[in-house]
Amino acid sequence: MAIDWSVLTDPKEAINLIFKQDDTYDAYQNNNIFQAVVLTPGQKLSYHESAALQNSFKDREAGSQMPAGPTRIGFRARILGPNSPHNFLPEPQNPDFAEDPEATARIIALHTTFITTTGGNMPKPDDVWNVSLRGGADDAPFNLQFGDALEQCSDGSNSRHVRGGGSLSSLFDSETPGYVGGGSDCSYTGPNRGAEEIYAAYEGLGEMSMDLAEKIVDVGNAMGTDPAYVANQMAMESGFQSSIINTVCKADYSTTADAVANCAVGMIQFMPSTATGLGTTTAALYEMSAVEQMTYVQKFYLSQGNASYNSQSDLYGTTFLPASRVDAYQEKYGYGGDFNIRDFYEGEKPGGCDGDCYSKHNPTINTIGEYTSHANANARLKC
Repeated sequence: MAIDWSVLTDPKEAINLIFKQDDTYDAYQNNNIFQAVVLTPGQKLSYHESAALQNSFKDREAGSQMPAGPTRIGFRARILGPNSPHNFLPEPQNPDFAEDPEATARIIALHTTFITTTGGNMPKPDDVWNVSLRGGADDAPFNLQFGDALEQCSDGSNSRHVRGGGSLSSLFDSETPGYVGGGSDCSYTGPNRGAEEIYAAYEGLGEMSMDLAEKIVDVGNAMGTDPAYVANQMAMESGFQSSIINTVCKADYSTTADAVANCAVGMIQFMPSTATGLGTTTAALYEMSAVEQMTYVQKFYLSQGNASYNSQSDLYGTTFLPASRVDAYQEKYGYGGDFNIRDFYEGEKPGGCDGDCYSKHNPTINTIGEYTSHANANARLKC
């Protein structure tokens, strides 16, 4: 059936019409299993990212969530074949813009994020995987935001799956501002990132929205830093969930109210004492939206004396332990990434918490360097 494009009034209507025309022929034959070419390197998801995805990625028919597991890996991919639900999107290697890394990154960000539900090889660009899609909302046949990655079909090191014949791996050799799938090199030297790039990188995670992305840009500008650093920081700390409570601390309390009053809460995991110093409480922060909390995120960073935020690492240190950027403490416990957090707690006992107390709540992070490695591995925007 031919489509009369002149009658369409918005993109959503167009996509639904492409997917679900009033026709007796079902192009998908009730199939939700496809082959897809990997567009971005696989990225290990942090606990908070996994939790955010689990809350938003549900089987609409059964109401079941993604299976639990120790580690999940996410990557963007393009479904292959003549009936691909991605056929309405431009191909990342289209010769018309293959030389423009920013345009390519924006196009890649429009594709589905697939999450591994079993162990296996780390996905890399040009690999082909079997993937599945779930039912969509508002009569759309599929949820094209998130899907399940089932198993790898082929190694794509010598494959060419897109028009133009170029290898997708080559797209990640340069500093692509919208690069999704972070690393630990922190080698980005380009211009500050804007709201569109932040939204494209973190779309679907927690409460990420264009309004929030724009607020992140406002806060980053007020701090004199790249807003992408602020976004990466909050992705690590909370997965953009304004009401998230530190899970280890929360387990010590029988009610949510008690946990909120005593544990770290929110976008950058405000401690109760920190919230008080900012003129609010963790209980009040817990009730705020992500956009509303950004007022206190900005207030926190601007309250740190003469602290500068010239790099991603500056934000990491200030957020996780402001004392790690104080000269007197650096002389005792180490400089930069060598700052030993456990030794600091053992020696200074802030809030009555000693080294064992700290390690109970943060068993895998003993130094600022270890925190940085965790955070960079989960950053979706180059640091």
